[in-house]
Amino acid sequence: MQYFEERDGKLIFRYNGETVQVEAWGQDSLRVRSRVLGEISEECSALTEEVAVHDAVISIQGEDSAEITNGRIKAVLYRHCLLYTSDAA
Repeated sequence: MQYFEERDGKLIFRYNGETVQVEAWGQDSLRVRSRVLGEISEECSALTEEVAVHDAVISIQGEDSAEITNGRIKAVLYRHCLLYTSDAA
């Protein structure tokens, strides 16, 4: 089973019916969204302001973990639904 994927500069994680999406959101920040039993919609969102586009670096380590880095922040997702963030500097 594939838990992690990279799509359009976003890190997508699927496990046990939940979808979690992490993406760069401005400088040195990440946006995290999730949904149970469905895909995440781009039309329904609490954050509506425009932000500067930043390219995140995404690395998937097989089926166990993946990470996304945007400037000075990094998030690591583990297969068992743990999310860890740190200063990437």
